[in-house]
Amino acid sequence: MQLDLFRPEDADAVFRIIQENYQTVLAPFYSPEAIAHSLMSYHTPSRLREAAEKARATYVARDGTDLKGTGQLTWREDTKERLFIGRVYVDVRAHGQGVGQLLMAGLEAVAKKEAEEVWLYAVIHPRTVEFYQKQGYEILEHKNFPLPQGGVFPCELMVKKL
Repeated sequence: MQLDLFRPEDADAVFRIIQENYQTVLAPFYSPEAIAHSLMSYHTPSRLREAAEKARATYVARDGTDLKGTGQLTWREDTKERLFIGRVYVDVRAHGQGVGQLLMAGLEAVAKKEAEEVWLYAVIHPRTVEFYQKQGYEILEHKNFPLPQGGVFPCELMVKKL
């Protein structure tokens, strides 16, 4: 398994990984409206390419030619003082194989050069929150982001000292 920089041609495969995670792993925890909003507002291939251009770093994990996961490091637009890890998704068939740890190690190595801490919003799946806690992240607060069509997108705001 190797960590590579995201390339624009990776966007379709990354979208499929994200989509499959929402439709299988995250479906019991989020409403269909929240899933549709997240996928169509933030994770389309064109949005992924656009976000990668603005990001501090966007990585993909590859096993040969197969893309197994992705993750991104950004200075949040709403607060230039906080470096955030986001869009960390692993192919559902590769869960538990160290892909997430590889992605987090790469993103944190970049973050460590620029900040004393790194932040993230974790989806509310228990295994996801537990994964981040094992990586040294602490929950600061529960957040409910309002959706345009009503309802909320719940997540945990987490932080790690580097």
